[in-house]
Amino acid sequence: YMVTSFPGKSATVMRPASLLKLQLAGETKPACRKGIEIDGCEFTCLYEEGERDWCTGIPQREKVAEPCELPELSENFGGQPSRKTRLARISPSAVMKGEQRADLLFAVAMRDSLEFGTAIHELCEKISWIDEVDVETLIWEWQKKVSFTENMKRRVIDKFRQTLASPEVQKALSRPQGNADLWREKHFEIVLGDEWVTGVFDRVTIVRDLEGRPLNATVLDFKSDEIVEDVGLADIAERYRSQMSLYGKALSRMLQLNPSQITLRLLFTHVGKVYDLE
Repeated sequence: YMVTSFPGKSATVMRPASLLKLQLAGETKPACRKGIEIDGCEFTCLYEEGERDWCTGIPQREKVAEPCELPELSENFGGQPSRKTRLARISPSAVMKGEQRADLLFAVAMRDSLEFGTAIHELCEKISWIDEVDVETLIWEWQKKVSFTENMKRRVIDKFRQTLASPEVQKALSRPQGNADLWREKHFEIVLGDEWVTGVFDRVTIVRDLEGRPLNATVLDFKSDEIVEDVGLADIAERYRSQMSLYGKALSRMLQLNPSQITLRLLFTHVGKVYDLE
């Protein structure tokens, strides 16, 4: 059943309901044809095809209840472990190692730092291949959509430009040779063992052969940690090993690639450095 209404007397616009009537009944305002009752309510039937009561002509088969034999349960049946597998739901971003002072979560400086990091991340995720994107246009469009203060916008833009000026960052965001695909902000759900993994890839570069089969891939994750010296880069990167390892396992399953063919890479926006996890 398709139920429609009629337009007003002075209406001139072709509405979907009018088009439907025109195609089925031949005119946009067909005359009343015959009445029809649906669930106790009276309607006007403008068009009908086939037998409305076709199902009444089909003889009903008598259902014969089949005997059901109940299995005998052991005396300790209620104490046996369940055969149902319960999956543990996890997110890669929630498995990062390291401790943090609880009071910092409520500090104004921490809030500003989180907003700053989120803004940098939003800009980075908009880049496809670095040599194929107009960075200034990207920045201009981003400024129009965000509600940050002018001071915050200026800080974010300055840091973003500084990050992209790094040769390491430019290389990491460049198109590799060969047939390459790029995933950005790719959401995924996958079951690994007894875990249900829900996550988002920041950036994945996939190199394929001429038939489209994956040859290797790189997972790149943007990190906005405030790093004072490069000396501590390895220690900070180690905090993300569990998270990145989970990304690698998920991508390995998705692309049917050996884990050795997947590179796990961190891009630290604060210092413009790229770090590969072995």
